[in-house]
Amino acid sequence: MPQFLKSELVIVIALIQGGVLLAILLVINAFLALRGSASLDLLRFTLFVLLALLGVAALFGLVVTRNRRHERRRHNAIAAWADSKGWTLRTGSDVPPVGWARRLKDISNRQRSGQVSMLLTGTHANRRFSVADYVYEVKPDQAYIDGVGPTHPVPVVVTVVVIHMEAAYPEVRIVRLGAGSHLWRAVRGRTSEELGYPAALAARFRVSAPDPAGARELISAELTAHLSARDVRWLDLQGQELITTWTGRLDLARIGTALDTTCRIAEVIEYGVSSRSDRML
Repeated sequence: MPQFLKSELVIVIALIQGGVLLAILLVINAFLALRGSASLDLLRFTLFVLLALLGVAALFGLVVTRNRRHERRRHNAIAAWADSKGWTLRTGSDVPPVGWARRLKDISNRQRSGQVSMLLTGTHANRRFSVADYVYEVKPDQAYIDGVGPTHPVPVVVTVVVIHMEAAYPEVRIVRLGAGSHLWRAVRGRTSEELGYPAALAARFRVSAPDPAGARELISAELTAHLSARDVRWLDLQGQELITTWTGRLDLARIGTALDTTCRIAEVIEYGVSSRSDRML
């Protein structure tokens, strides 16, 4: 299925629904004509639907053209900026397979599929990094756009930042709670596992880890404060790779903030573990 933007998908839905209506009207008109009882009013309405569909199709063409031009300008701006810093930008079929992409399949429990559509790589603050546009699809039974739904799978784009850590760490995932999760948390209370993490963190995030004890060693008060004050919606640490995700497409205004924030999170984790190790000696 083509990757449509939200504004394009709404028009596609309108075209499909209008096309179905036009097909039904044409069948009715043909049936009445065969019986010699054609209705002039019905013919006029059919013509109106046809003209409306042509208008919507023309609007779709204008929206697609505008979006593609905007996308080219975004790509060119990011490419020029990356080149000035000695970083590498790849898009579309030029994006190589990346091992960390498989961990993004759980980025949303509504996800159907996903792919990296734009990838920026380089070194920032003496750390190797990757920044990417990650596109995934929301399941049809949960896809609502401006009140229209359920429909086709809806594409969603998030910015992903991957930082290479200095050492390997226990696996942990921290996900910002949505409105529904907050309500469910209020009803059932915190689980025994969640009670082991700082209350300030558990109030805003869901923490999961194969080794809860190891994960608790990574989560300090400073990390909790840093996550709470930033727009990080999803954090995943596994081995030497730290992943954060941010709502929306990759753009120049976001790259610097996302990189600085994720590098700072990496420093907080490394410093916290190092400090605990020094106190144990």
